Amino acid sequence: MFDPIISGYQQMSKPFKAAFVKIIKKLEISTFQIQEGMSPGGDRQSLSLKAEQIQLIEAVAGVNPNTVV
Repeated sequence: MFDPIISGYQQMSKPFKAAFVKIIKKLEISTFQIQEGMSPGGDRQSLSLKAEQIQLIEAVAGVNPNTVV
């Protein structure tokens, strides 16, 4: 059956798709949260990442070793 959305692309493997969906859901939740140590129109006090952000990077890198941060 022809699916115009993914025509010409390989189907995602189940582990990749599951990780991708989990990441997207997490991004949807945190998109509009103001990051700690940052004020509107100001600079960050630190470039340190939160534990959740590090876990997200590690999850993506586990699926795609070519991940760049």
